[in-house]
Amino acid sequence: MLITKFSIFEAQNRIHVGGNVFSNNHRSPNLPANCTMIDIDNISIVNNLINGIIEDKYTFDSKFLGNPMLASGTWQRTKLLDICNALNCDLLFQEISTNTIYKFQGNNAPISLPSLSGYNLIDTSDRLYVEIRYARPKAVMFRTEGLKMEDLDTDTIFGAALKFTKELRSNGIMVPLYLVNDVIPGKIYIKKYFPVSKTQVNNTHLIDPSNPNSWINVYGSIGLL
Repeated sequence: MLITKFSIFEAQNRIHVGGNVFSNNHRSPNLPANCTMIDIDNISIVNNLINGIIEDKYTFDSKFLGNPMLASGTWQRTKLLDICNALNCDLLFQEISTNTIYKFQGNNAPISLPSLSGYNLIDTSDRLYVEIRYARPKAVMFRTEGLKMEDLDTDTIFGAALKFTKELRSNGIMVPLYLVNDVIPGKIYIKKYFPVSKTQVNNTHLIDPSNPNSWINVYGSIGLL
């Protein structure tokens, strides 16, 4: 889902509520309005390849996000489709309230699917995000929910995030991966997972989630403004 100036309203199991400290504060006035971010709800990995990204919505028609099924689509659908085209995988929108599923491939018209057979979903909602700048992916953000570095290798969701980042990079979208820890009240820690070089110090940055200057300073220092 698109994270800009408004609260998060839609997703499976968190209708009209939800989000997290990171996503709920990642918006104006803390960051400029052009610092948009998309939540990746589900990634399907089959035979060690990403074959689909699935966006869950309680209902397709949203007064905040628009309706992705309309002919012109939405900004969110366009950006997700750009990502899927880069990964050479399907984009699927699933309406939870009616169990309706549509598949998008390239610029073709959406196709109705009876089920998600053929996809192996990993739920990445509230954990995996893509920062968008100038209409292109700028970075991948993974919420660790307090996981220690030594535990990441065995975490299924992080494995999906890492594969997602690597496949974007292998297809020419050179995004870094950042680890975000927002479980400590009043603090957001951000650390780059892929160091630029073995000799560079990989600093952990601290954001005060309610302080715009703190967001601007950290996002400026890590090149995300």
